[in-house]
Amino acid sequence: LFQGTTAKPSVELVRLTKDDWLTAMNALDQAQTQPALEYIALSQGDPTLASRRALLEGRLMLIMGKPRAAEQAFSEAKDDVELRPQALHWLGAALYAIGNTQLAANYW
Repeated sequence: LFQGTTAKPSVELVRLTKDDWLTAMNALDQAQTQPALEYIALSQGDPTLASRRALLEGRLMLIMGKPRAAEQAFSEAKDDVELRPQALHWLGAALYAIGNTQLAANYW
């Protein structure tokens, strides 16, 4: 801190909700990446949000034309019972983009 200041730095805690994640997912459907990037940045370090973050990261990787990175991200998310159906859907999409149609069909 600067000399002579008595102000304490404030730490603003951001509590992400399921609605924030849904907003980010819906934004990706509209080709808007900023909400997803913000969610990913704000959720770093929170292990309870890892699966949601992985789904967003995977979708971003698909948009960027990196299906192998997307496959890895979706694989991380598929163990979350709540998100498993979406993770499997997007995992199939990543595998299809890689060219592994048989495995993609298995996940779909």
